[in-house]
Amino acid sequence: MSEIRPVKKSSTEDRSNSKVELWVPYKSSKKYEKNSFIISGNNELTSHLKTQINQANEQVFITTGMMDETLAESMEAAISRGVSFYILIERDGFSRTISDLPKSVLNGSLIRSYDGFLPCSILIDAKNGKGFGSI
Repeated sequence: MSEIRPVKKSSTEDRSNSKVELWVPYKSSKKYEKNSFIISGNNELTSHLKTQINQANEQVFITTGMMDETLAESMEAAISRGVSFYILIERDGFSRTISDLPKSVLNGSLIRSYDGFLPCSILIDAKNGKGFGSI
C-alpha cells in the first residue's frame, strides 16, 4: 500500500477527533450525542437547523439541492444581526429556490448555482477552526 502524501503547497490536518452530525430519517426521534449522530423524526431537523442559524455570529455556509422558506425567519434574524450567508444550490433547484425565498433573504445572501450534485450541509462561523454545523 502506498503512502498518501500532501501535494505541493497543501497541508494535512488530522480531524479524527472532530464531531460530525448525520441526519437519517426514522419514524421516532432519537438523539445520540456520544457519536455525534442525530437520527431525525418529523421536525427535529428543522428545529435543529434553526437553532444553529440562530447561534451564528459571523457566517453561514449552506449547500443544498433546493431551499424553500422553512428557515427564512431564522435567516432574516441572522442577516439583521450582520451574519453573512453564502448559499450554493444545485442548478436544478436554483430557480425554485429564488422564487420561494423572501427578498430579505435573497438581498442579504450571496447565492450561486452548481452544475453537479451537492450534499445538504450547513457550516456556521467556520473561522479559526471553531465552526459547527450539520451534514
